[in-house]
Amino acid sequence: MGYTSPSTSLAFDFGSLDNGCKYAPNRLGYATMADDILIPITTPTAKLNWWQFVGAEQGADFYFIQLSTDGGVTWPDEIYRDSTDNLFWNESSIDLTAYIGRSIRLRFGFSSDQSFENFGWYVDDITIAGETLGDGVSAVAIGDASITEGDSGTGTLSFPLDISPVNAEEIVLEHMTVNGTAVAGLDYLASSGPFIIPANTDAITLDVAVLGDAFLEANETLSLVISNPTPNAIITLHTGVGTVIDNEELVTLYEEGFEADVGEISWLTEPDPNSLDPFPSWHIQNLTDVFEDPSGGGIGGQRFLTFNNNTGRTYDAPNGNLAGNPNSVINTTRTITTILIPDGDPMAMPVYSTTAQLSFSHFLEISYVSASDVITEARVEVSPDFVEWVTVETFGPTEPSDDLFVIPWQEHIVNLDAFIGESIYLRFVLAQPDEVNPHLARGWFIDDIKISHAPLPP
Repeated sequence: MGYTSPSTSLAFDFGSLDNGCKYAPNRLGYATMADDILIPITTPTAKLNWWQFVGAEQGADFYFIQLSTDGGVTWPDEIYRDSTDNLFWNESSIDLTAYIGRSIRLRFGFSSDQSFENFGWYVDDITIAGETLGDGVSAVAIGDASITEGDSGTGTLSFPLDISPVNAEEIVLEHMTVNGTAVAGLDYLASSGPFIIPANTDAITLDVAVLGDAFLEANETLSLVISNPTPNAIITLHTGVGTVIDNEELVTLYEEGFEADVGEISWLTEPDPNSLDPFPSWHIQNLTDVFEDPSGGGIGGQRFLTFNNNTGRTYDAPNGNLAGNPNSVINTTRTITTILIPDGDPMAMPVYSTTAQLSFSHFLEISYVSASDVITEARVEVSPDFVEWVTVETFGPTEPSDDLFVIPWQEHIVNLDAFIGESIYLRFVLAQPDEVNPHLARGWFIDDIKISHAPLPP
């Protein structure tokens, strides 16, 4: 790869001789590589090396190295972290073999707390280097593969093998499929044994047969492992992941996006929101009527189903004032407000379904105080008879806290297989305990409700 840092030293410090070149407290800084470095498949091993001199507060100020594989957009991998003093120049190294075949970018970071100053982190002679191949030896690397599953028959999942440099002789290696969520004999045909790469070949595929079916299921994965090559080859990437993409689609039984006029939306509120104003209640809220878009721009339309105070766009945790209100629904110490669907007419769940689900997008911000024995809950409930309700999903804090409980805007899916063959009603419930001191929260925003099923294949 041949990357070497410039001759000057990289430093995290205050940069002033008047301060002894010490870093300031409460600082976080990065030095980031400007370009990606490709670690080629012809590298059996790869390593990051650097020299460093460090003055830091142990256990409080940290120096670290992060790695990105998407050009610096995200930094998910922290490959090095320390906080000890090294008040002398010493060489350090990190193994990068796991990143063979990928382009990487590094950044060196330093963070300090509020209480201590020291010399900082000085870094020099950064190199990313790899082992070289011997004469007459080729590197073999396997890649990932994917295929869309058919309704019947077999398909071919083709794993690419790259060979570099090409070899004048044939290469023989072993291969073996390994179950992931895909199961041999049910989703694909197991394969193992010797595999021959002809002489002077720079690329070839190793194929696995995939079995089609007409059932709705999640995408599934399996692995293909190559090993034990002849002496004229070294395997630098041993495992390829194969993804079988399901091609069946759900059929929609019911959907509501709350974009029609309020009087045309078939959702009933309980209790009547007019009798509780300005207390919180369920209502249809316009996107333009909220102070901040709870979806962060992710909402598809301009309206959503909302539990909050329509005037203030937030709600107060009730302080006991609702307990004597005949229009409120009380369960022990909590005030429960519900939404029912749809106009007393249940939705039929076909008995010929292989699976069924409820999906919706939502944002939830609710309050909860540690002084209360009753937890705050946002629930999804289903009933086959409009009388007995079954909770199919619950959102809320699991431990006492005076902080607001927040779920950012996202889609959520609830399995409804237990109700196949039945007609059902659906409701959303927000249960908030009484509190002496109100806590403002934005409430519950719900949109794009959909009930779907997968028909039994013919």
